[in-house]
Amino acid sequence: MAKKKKSTRRRKEEEVVERSSFWPLSGGILLCVFALFLLLGGFGTGGNLPKSMFNSAYWAFGWAAYFTPFILAYFGIAKFVHEGHRIPFGKASSLIGIQLFTAALCMTMFAARQPNDELTGGHGGAVGEFTGGLARMALDPLPASLLFLVLIALCVAFAFGMDLMGLKSIGSLFKRSEDDTSELGQLKARAQESGFKLNEGVPVEHHSAAQAAPSRSAFGLKNRGEKLAPSEEHEALTIASDPNWQFPSLNLLEQKQDKADAGDVEGNARAIKETFANFNIDVEMEGANVGPRVTQYTLKPPTGVK
Repeated sequence: MAKKKKSTRRRKEEEVVERSSFWPLSGGILLCVFALFLLLGGFGTGGNLPKSMFNSAYWAFGWAAYFTPFILAYFGIAKFVHEGHRIPFGKASSLIGIQLFTAALCMTMFAARQPNDELTGGHGGAVGEFTGGLARMALDPLPASLLFLVLIALCVAFAFGMDLMGLKSIGSLFKRSEDDTSELGQLKARAQESGFKLNEGVPVEHHSAAQAAPSRSAFGLKNRGEKLAPSEEHEALTIASDPNWQFPSLNLLEQKQDKADAGDVEGNARAIKETFANFNIDVEMEGANVGPRVTQYTLKPPTGVK
């Protein structure tokens, strides 16, 4: 009997009691209903209850009370979407922070200081008067408003999962390297002198004639095959683990467009012209279209050449 009691007790301890989802989902539905009531009350309709609810929110947050229906709706939807039917603490606190700092911003931007050193007309509600009033005691209206704007931006970025490091790449879209522009200008100037037109559809890595001199094929194209140094080890990995192996760098995840390596474009054009000249065909090299992988050379044969 003692063994049976111990086994049944152990089974009860090992059983996982699943939490009922009725009450969390019911709370989510109520939050959505309250959000709808506040939204109707903000438009001055829906009856006495929605109007009273919105008036209470307006007394507390001022103009920022119009954010309250959307925040409650998010909380209600989060009850259905997120695991465990729980509202994520980080996003919940960031959304509440948006409303609090917006109320304080209304106070710092629109409040007027009276002769008795009292702030009136801020439209920030009780929360805005307290938070914005503290900021106005330490700062002037402009720096205080700037402070709350930065705090609101940080809360928005955290609430919607924005990467602040990604803001650096915005400037690079409109920024052009001075070296690239100078090289492109020189190349275009040489192309205009020679009558050879170069179209660059992608960023191109330019080479001089000296850099592109080694090994060419029959049509003068650059042989890009690199020879292996004899001192390097070229054996394949034959063991399950390598003690010298290192994790790849995170720089591989950066979305950068490498420059296309078209080689010496003008040198290649001259080589093509000379190759045709060996067959007594005098062609006129009109230009080249540089792409990310393929460079297209355009030429014009003399009249009567098939």
